[in-house]
Amino acid sequence: MHRIDSSTATPDNKFTEGDPTIPVAATTVTADWLNSVQEELVKVVTEAGLELDKPDTSQLWQAIVKIIGVKAPIATTKAPGLVQVGSGLAVTAAGLLSVLVATAARAGIMQPDGTTCAVDANGVLSVIKKADAAVERLEVLRKLTIGAPKFHRSTVLPDDHAWPDGSFVEFEDWPEFYEIYEQGGFTGLVMPWDADTEEQAANLGKFRPNAANPTGLYLPLHGGQFFRNWVLGASESAGAWKADSFRSHTHSGVYVSSVQTSATQSNALNLARNVGNSGVTGGTETVPQHIWQPVILYLGRPK
Repeated sequence: MHRIDSSTATPDNKFTEGDPTIPVAATTVTADWLNSVQEELVKVVTEAGLELDKPDTSQLWQAIVKIIGVKAPIATTKAPGLVQVGSGLAVTAAGLLSVLVATAARAGIMQPDGTTCAVDANGVLSVIKKADAAVERLEVLRKLTIGAPKFHRSTVLPDDHAWPDGSFVEFEDWPEFYEIYEQGGFTGLVMPWDADTEEQAANLGKFRPNAANPTGLYLPLHGGQFFRNWVLGASESAGAWKADSFRSHTHSGVYVSSVQTSATQSNALNLARNVGNSGVTGGTETVPQHIWQPVILYLGRPK
């Protein structure tokens, strides 16, 4: 492109209307200059991918808008560029950009509290390791409860739990439950997968795989049973079931091998026998006073 350079242009290559009184001639608009301006404008339109359209007087504007959108890159953390105002930003009528304060429902700016997150000298936000450790510890404690019986406050089963009623739990549906099993988390409380009916009845507190290469476990049968605390070195195996019984004991008394009695003494002995036989009393079980408390098992997060 060039400025008008005809013989009638001003010394600094501008146009003049001339002055006949001096006289100074008006600037002659040359074909060379007009073609130069035309081609410069056409270049903008065609470079934007538009075809020249004589009736359309907005093509130069369209081309400029299009080129700006293509040539100006999208901003990244490593390069400047265009950004779109998102939900965490606001623009005033005067074009002033401001960052909104973050809420639970909206992105925005936040102030590090110095306890769970911090900002370094370069403005990089990071989660404090102490908070990470606390979260990791809570996760460990959560997984420790998977498969462990616990009292529940209701007869309504909560999500991610099961009744310890011998039902079957698929590993595919409960990956964390499977993870605990694979890691040996149920060690000492898993009976053989092919345990017979008698062995199953003697181990109501144990899990049972459904096959040699199991796809899940049958849960223990805790319903109606009393828990007896087990520690290492206990006389019985963990999860074993024991029938109700009295502790072994003896009764002492007088044994009469032979006796001769009168009719009055015989009647007294018969009366004693009758007093000693009072008939069958009591319930169908030998149990202490008790409360039927709901018990549930946590299965971990589902698939």
